[in-house]
Amino acid sequence: MIEKSRFLLKLNCVAALTAVSAIAAVSPANAAELKVKDFVPSIFGSSQPETPPPAAPAAKTAQAASPVAVSGSDEVIARVEGKELRASEIKTYLEALSAADRAALAQNPAALSQFVRVILVNQLVLKQALAKRWEQQPANAALLQRVRDSAITEAYLQSVSKPADTFPTDADVQKVYDANKSSFAVPRMYHLAQIYVSSGKGDQASKDKGAQKVADIASQLKQPNADFAAIAKSKSDATETGANGGEIGWITEDQLRPEVKALVIALNKGGVTDQVQVDDGWQFIKVLEVKEARTQTFAEVRPVLAQKMREQQATANRRSYVGELLKQNTPVINELALSKVLGTPATGPTASSTQ
Repeated sequence: MIEKSRFLLKLNCVAALTAVSAIAAVSPANAAELKVKDFVPSIFGSSQPETPPPAAPAAKTAQAASPVAVSGSDEVIARVEGKELRASEIKTYLEALSAADRAALAQNPAALSQFVRVILVNQLVLKQALAKRWEQQPANAALLQRVRDSAITEAYLQSVSKPADTFPTDADVQKVYDANKSSFAVPRMYHLAQIYVSSGKGDQASKDKGAQKVADIASQLKQPNADFAAIAKSKSDATETGANGGEIGWITEDQLRPEVKALVIALNKGGVTDQVQVDDGWQFIKVLEVKEARTQTFAEVRPVLAQKMREQQATANRRSYVGELLKQNTPVINELALSKVLGTPATGPTASSTQ
């Protein structure tokens, strides 16, 4: 069976969902973390522009900065063990995520549902822990205090590092867009369909059978008014794409496999290749539609670009704040005593303290 990946170079389009447990002393905004792969092009210092996901029109990339929509009413979204989870609570967790992560969740209902499930599991664990007064045990109380201190520190750093609401202005964003225009180039895209014939187990009998099937398909495709979609449905060994008339969606030029790239590029809309031998069979490829290479407009990328600029400014503000704090309060470390904590030899000056 052949899937869309047979046309593509290996892509790292894997979404990984992780979350940390919610603890009584930590607010939801600081207890939940989500990491989701997004397709927003790199805009600062990138010489290789990235492309939008192959199955989606390029214009959708500009929507990546929009937040996840939450119902206006504070309705119950989920419940477990008598505990209700309302829209406002989920929104609190979502607001702690980056714009790219929220956009990825908005486009992936399954991931959003899993995100809510993680919250519910955390609440179940928390309920059991509190019932056993786990947090009152001396060792655990100390651990929770450290977690609480860390959460307060991080939340405060985020508050003092947040850029002004007016940043960036349209002029600021326009300047960055003009300086990084090549990063928003979208390569030519092809809407493709395929007919795949498997070589079977690889033995000679299977290969001969497959070769005969390929010859029959090639003959049908050469007939006047040949219906590629109908042939794909009845003949293709790739059942998933075959059921859809062979359609595999949109693919960018640089994602085409080397063995088919030159053949596809040479075709016009409606063109069909001869059989192409691949490692486990043969393919016939039809070009359904072509979108020429272009550069995304300022209006398309402005939301994403503005959010990236805010994130970079927040990072710069954070470093500046911490740097100024250290200037006013110079740390003093006893390197010799520190080396004994883990039994490691001291490095550098052997004085009782260094600055």
